[in-house]
Amino acid sequence: MSKRGFKSLVVGLLTGATLGLLFSPEKGSKVRSQLNKKARSNKQISKALDSLIELATDTFASVKKELGLKESTKQEAPTKKSKKDAS
Repeated sequence: MSKRGFKSLVVGLLTGATLGLLFSPEKGSKVRSQLNKKARSNKQISKALDSLIELATDTFASVKKELGLKESTKQEAPTKKSKKDAS
C-alpha cells in the first residue's frame, strides 16, 4: 500500500470513528467510560495509556515550572473587571 493510500485509510478511519462518537445515542461521558473500560481490560493498552498519562503529567509540570506558573489542580476563573477598574 502506498503512503498516500495508508494516510487516506487512517484519515478515513479517524473520521468515521469521530462521526460515530458524535452521533452516538449514548451520552459522551458514558461512551468515554465504556472505551476506557475496554482499553483497560487489555494489559498492553493499559500499560501504554499509563505511560502516556505519566509522560503528559511530567511534561505539563515542567512547562508550568518553566513558565513560573503555580502548581494547582484547580483552574482559577478569570476575574471580571468593572468598568471603573478598566479606565
